[in-house]
Formats: sequence, structure tokens, C-alpha cells
Amino acid sequence: MTVAPVVRHVLSSAVAPADSGPFDARGVGDAVAHLRGARLTTLALAAADPGDLLLTSRQEDDLADAQASIAAMILEVDALTLAALADLGADELIVLKGLAHAHLDHADPSAREYGDLDLYVSAGRLAEVERWFARRGFARGYADFAPGWAVEFGKSITLRGEHLEVDLHRNLSQGLGLGVRPPCLFAHRTTFDLAGVTVPALDAEARLVHAALHAMGGSATPPINGLFDLAVMARDTDRLRRALRLAGEWDLALTLANAVRSAAAACHGLDEAVGIVDGVAGSRNERVRRRVLADQHHPFRNDVVAGALSLRGLRPRVRFVRSLVSSRL
Repeated sequence: MTVAPVVRHVLSSAVAPADSGPFDARGVGDAVAHLRGARLTTLALAAADPGDLLLTSRQEDDLADAQASIAAMILEVDALTLAALADLGADELIVLKGLAHAHLDHADPSAREYGDLDLYVSAGRLAEVERWFARRGFARGYADFAPGWAVEFGKSITLRGEHLEVDLHRNLSQGLGLGVRPPCLFAHRTTFDLAGVTVPALDAEARLVHAALHAMGGSATPPINGLFDLAVMARDTDRLRRALRLAGEWDLALTLANAVRSAAAACHGLDEAVGIVDGVAGSRNERVRRRVLADQHHPFRNDVVAGALSLRGLRPRVRFVRSLVSSRL
């Protein structure tokens, strides 16, 4: 086994790697912090065992401690998720990101680390689901921004407990992908069984498009675990082609293409995938939305502008504008 390219990519921010051979991280004082922050401790330990990643004994101990801590957090997230689904049922719910990627997209679920729960919830079940978490000590840490807008057009409601964070998503994005309305998502819903509980998730192509949206529609620097997910999924070129068709329907084709290119730069081994997305230009509307979001001076305002442009049809746009009348941007 060679050191995972995604691990090499994370550590390369601190030291220039050799072109080949083991990656020497022994002189990188914050190597473990880099790996823990990127949620790559399991992959790093797997590379350190045969000597493909060189660490000091102290780094190895610290990395093992970090991996154990993250593993304990994953167990806590999984237990909370399964308890919620066992009590609430899977109807009109979708588990996003971490747990779903780990069990559906990675050959070894332990390779995909995560630390919170992202749950897409239909409008009709939002209050019920929030009450369930409130009874277990989870609460909002902030007041709603324009409540009517938040319920229909906001990305998510964030609930915080003693150890964990839960995001109850109303949309996949409040900016770039706001035009992907709930009926579109539930048309791409699937389920799988975990520990005797039915877990709802997006289907294979929708998970790939959402991973691209998550990686490219938020911060200026894509999260490395998101690029890792993209790299794993995009290696299946048939799946990538299906996802590209879906991304076109959702007006996110350029976003998916850019995400695949970014994943290739970080994780390597995606030459065929890059060839598939080569030349994808996206719609004029998507290109405008991406330019709006590229301006980091007013990130929330730009999210709102991009969201308005993302919506399709006059009625949703009118509801969007009306819901903002009482707010101040």
C-alpha cells in the first residue's frame, strides 16, 4: 500500500514531498493536527503501518489517539442517527454526507470519518424532527433570519448538543443549488439497512452531485473530505456520466465538472473522469451564480442573490422576495 494521495495532499501544505517513496512527515510539527482536521486519521495510520508514511513515535501515538477520538465520535453520531430513525421512521427524511458516504461509497466505512449529523427534512416534518432532538438536549444557538425565508429557502437549522451538532437541512444549498427543490430530491431517494434500521439516503448519482455542490458551493477552499468522496465516486465513470446528466437537469453541470477537477488535483487517479467532464461549460445562469459566489466580500448577501437566480419560475422567486421583505441584508 502506498500513502493515500489525499493524505499526501493535506501534508504537502506543510512540507514539500518527494516525488516518490515514503512521505516523511517527521519534521512537521502539526502533522497530526492537519490529519485530524481533515478527518483522515484512519487512512494515515494505514499508510504509517507499512512505512509509506514516516512519523515519529510521538506522532504515531498522537495520531492513534486522534483516530480513537474520532471513532468514538462516529459511534455517537451513528447511535443518534439510528435512534432518530428508529423513533421517527424514514419517511420524508434523507441522511446526507458522512454516514451515507461511509456506508454506500467507500469500500471500508472506517476510511470516511465524520463528526456530525446532516439530515434533510421535508417541511411537513421539520417541527416534529426538531422536537425529537430538543427532547435530547439539542437546541438552536441563534435566532432565525427572516423565519418564513429560513423555513422554505434557508439551507439548514443547526442544533447543538453537549458533544454533537445536527443540521436539519431544508435545502442542499441556500445559494448555488437552491433551485433543487424537495420534490427533485425525494425523486432521487434510496434506503439501506444499518444495524436493523432503515437509513434513507440520496441515490448514487444524486450523492455525487451533492458532494460536488458541498465541495464547490461553500467556502473558497473545498473541504478535503468532500474531495475524497468525489474521487471515490467519480472513479466509476458510468456513475459519473449519470451524475453529469442529473447535474444538467439541476443546473449544476459546471459545478460537478469543477469539483471533479479539484478532486483530481488532490487525490489523483481521475484522468478518465477529468476527460468526461472536459468541455462542460454549464448554463449561462450557473456561470453567473458562480461569479456571484466568487466575490467573498459579502458572502451571505451573495448567497441570497445566487439563490434567487437559482430558483426556477416566477412563483418561487416572488415567494423568495416576499419572505425577505422584513429582513435587512
